[in-house]
Amino acid sequence: MKKATILSGMFLCLLHTYAQTAAHLCSEGKRNHAGAMLFPKSMQSTASDQYDLHYHKLDLHLSNTSTYVRGAVTFRAEVISASMNEFEFQLHPSLTVDSIRFQGQLVTHTTNGDYKTVALGTPLSQGSPFKAVVYYQGLPTSTPQAAIGSGITNDVSPSWGARVTWTLSQPYSAYEWWPCKQSLRDKIDSVDVWITVDDSLKAGSNGVLEHITALPGNKARYEWKHRHPVDYYLISAAVGNYVDYSFYANPVGAPNPVLIQNYLYNKPNFLTFVTPRIDLTKDYLEHFSELFGLYPFHDEKYGHSAAPLSGGMEHQTMTTQGVFTAEIIAHELGHQWFGDYVTCGSWADIALNEGFASYLEYLMTEEFSPSQTTAFMAGVHANVMSQPGGSVYVSDTLNVSRLFDSRLTYDKGSAIFHTLRYEVNNDSLYFATLRSYLQQFGHGTALGTDLRNVFETETGLNLGDYFNQWYYGQGYPTFSVRWNHSNGIVYLKVSQTASMPSATPLFRTPLDLRIVCPAADTVVRMQLTATDTYFSFPWAEVTGNLGITVDPANWILNTTGSIGKDVTLSMEQVEANTAFDIYPNPATGSFTLASSAAAEATYHIYDAAGRVVQQVQANTPKTLVDISSLRNGVYYVKGPLGTRKLVKQ
Repeated sequence: MKKATILSGMFLCLLHTYAQTAAHLCSEGKRNHAGAMLFPKSMQSTASDQYDLHYHKLDLHLSNTSTYVRGAVTFRAEVISASMNEFEFQLHPSLTVDSIRFQGQLVTHTTNGDYKTVALGTPLSQGSPFKAVVYYQGLPTSTPQAAIGSGITNDVSPSWGARVTWTLSQPYSAYEWWPCKQSLRDKIDSVDVWITVDDSLKAGSNGVLEHITALPGNKARYEWKHRHPVDYYLISAAVGNYVDYSFYANPVGAPNPVLIQNYLYNKPNFLTFVTPRIDLTKDYLEHFSELFGLYPFHDEKYGHSAAPLSGGMEHQTMTTQGVFTAEIIAHELGHQWFGDYVTCGSWADIALNEGFASYLEYLMTEEFSPSQTTAFMAGVHANVMSQPGGSVYVSDTLNVSRLFDSRLTYDKGSAIFHTLRYEVNNDSLYFATLRSYLQQFGHGTALGTDLRNVFETETGLNLGDYFNQWYYGQGYPTFSVRWNHSNGIVYLKVSQTASMPSATPLFRTPLDLRIVCPAADTVVRMQLTATDTYFSFPWAEVTGNLGITVDPANWILNTTGSIGKDVTLSMEQVEANTAFDIYPNPATGSFTLASSAAAEATYHIYDAAGRVVQQVQANTPKTLVDISSLRNGVYYVKGPLGTRKLVKQ
């Protein structure tokens, strides 16, 4: 596969920017102007949970000089409660409802804050389909529910002088520009977005551009058709003096090339500046399709609408974007799998969107600029550990600024999904499991518990500790190491302290140590199960003083404490702190392996030279191990919770 080339100079500087700064561009864009708390009245009412949305048509009139909106929104839905005696939707008070038709009949409505309610003369029974059309207009007001400004914004790019009107509804601001039901769990099965503008402008939105219809008065209607389930906040509109810069990607498995359609400022200098960066989208889409399965909307398109915001917003099939670095292009494209195709089922689990999209930035770097991966992940870790606490799981989902916290939602999310890859310890299995997760929940929503269930089912691992300490927990560990060696055996004691002991006092995790002596070097993996974990292993080449690096590949959020020699460390200490036993010892033809920990585990038997001579799969608390094929001598039985010395005679 042809790889994108990351250019030197200015663009390479942009590549480094993310690792050197504490705020993610996507986070910055969504948090801008969002300092206030969301008012509870703007949350979704239970009354609208009585119906399931199947279709929306937005038929709107917009310009690039104002946020004024006029139009009609069609609802096609089905009653899912036992009966429904009222139809309810949400619309900001700054917008005026001109009229409503329900089942073709003109009806009246009442207003309660943000909610409009139509009382039905005859209740609809469960399973009944219905159609409603809301005609409305007005000048939207900027409110604190927006992640950036208001649900619809008009502004001029300070760098390029282009004036654009664009929408950004995440998390609770769709109702600021169109009448809707703001429920994550009720994806709309299909959408048409028609936008009438001056014929000197273009209007970008979701799906396929079916027609551009010429209208009287020098107007044109852009008719977009999207036939995939979509969440309310991923529906978009962007209006400006654009040029269409389009090309195609060819991901493996696609029956046809995938259109990448970009609406860019009609400014020559902008096109010269941005097109080399936009061109990277092709390679990234092809690579992500290899990792996670074919681009979910390959039968329609992917693309960008340029707008003067300080980041990007992953509108389904057409990201609205103001910054075009390699990282943010990869991030917003990655959302098409993680965030759009599979959407978090609760804003508490927003890391399933933003954490994974941020990790795809790392995977992009790993593929196309591998020399930068160490610095990239180090920058991510440094930002996360700049404060001692904080969880990726969001307990206060009304706090918009917390939802889009760069340190926790983006960087810690990215870091812990990198750690999950390490826990699985098999890249083929890790990416296959992510593909399974996407297949199971595609075109729907998922929670953190769903991700855990898929990984445990596909890998056979118990990930309770991982999720409790990394996903729901807070903080990070500091590891200190004491070492000794004698007669070709290395003895280790790893101690840990937690940055937020009140929330997560202990991190049970695998941990790699790189050990260097004058004659050789090696990497060993320990399974940490307690504040102090002891470990030993045979290493025939060991001599002199040891140099030890904790977590050399930076898989885990952690810092290193003290490292030093401890002459008191011995096999007796290691065995006294090992959570399994072997007997009889010495043994002849067999021995019993008894574990006080989880019954299912893999053990390895090493000879005195450090070679693996036998593998043992323990499936019960007590396992009889046949060693009749081994020569008499000294061996070491290493399991996930320690090492014991075995003598065969």
